Amino acid sequence: MMNQKKSLLLLLALCPALAAASTAWAGLALGLLSLALVLLNFVFHRALGRLLPKKAGLIAGLVIAAALTTLACLLTEAYLPGVYAAVRELLPLLAVQTALLILVFAKDLKAIHAPGLWIGYVITLFVIGAVRELLGAGSLFGCQLLGEGFAPIAAISGAPGAFLALAFAGMIVNALCLTGKEDES
Repeated sequence: MMNQKKSLLLLLALCPALAAASTAWAGLALGLLSLALVLLNFVFHRALGRLLPKKAGLIAGLVIAAALTTLACLLTEAYLPGVYAAVRELLPLLAVQTALLILVFAKDLKAIHAPGLWIGYVITLFVIGAVRELLGAGSLFGCQLLGEGFAPIAAISGAPGAFLALAFAGMIVNALCLTGKEDES
């Protein structure tokens, strides 16, 4: 039952990032911002967790996530206006995403220290953003790649397109995993 709860929380944490990752640049930026926020939140949460009562841990986590996300919004707007313009609508939702990820990994220290997990998260958002930009606009990083005859797929450009891209990515990963298991036997 606990693994199902963790899976649901991870999926909920992924939703804001998926919705914002509509281009390759936005996916990469959002993945890196998410990574930085989760790691900083985890450090602050662990440091302050020893000083706070156990029942205050969740509230403290939410407050820390909100404060760090606000700081990230302000710094991104000031120093990276292009990134801010790409993800400004959903940047505040990173507080909720960060809090959910911390909640999932609060007791599992091995997972928070697993670089492959976080690198995979950033790569996933980047790939989903790149696929959405390519199929939705025919471009990648703003450079037009597909010719005039290309008909953009409107559904992939909107927020639901992120879930379609995620579903296709899941199918590809499952197919690759099944192929790898067949080769081993």
